Amino acid sequence: TCFWHQKQTLEQRIAQERTVAPLSPLSEAVMAVAQTRGRITLQGAIGVTRGNRNTLKVHLRNLVSSGHLVQHGRGRGTWYAPL
Repeated sequence: TCFWHQKQTLEQRIAQERTVAPLSPLSEAVMAVAQTRGRITLQGAIGVTRGNRNTLKVHLRNLVSSGHLVQHGRGRGTWYAPL
């Protein structure tokens, strides 16, 4: 039961962090695509948002570090899934 309590506490903290730190419009667009399709790649994000490749890389990295997305793979085969 100790792990259950830790998990509940962590989920509450993540939910609070998501509400405290609003996403940028570009990150919101990436999240919307990821949630509707179930996954997104860098190329998919570029195609949908028409954003700069390097800018989108930073946004994807920030979304992963903030707990909004989970990264699967490395390099060209990398894709991201929402939590």
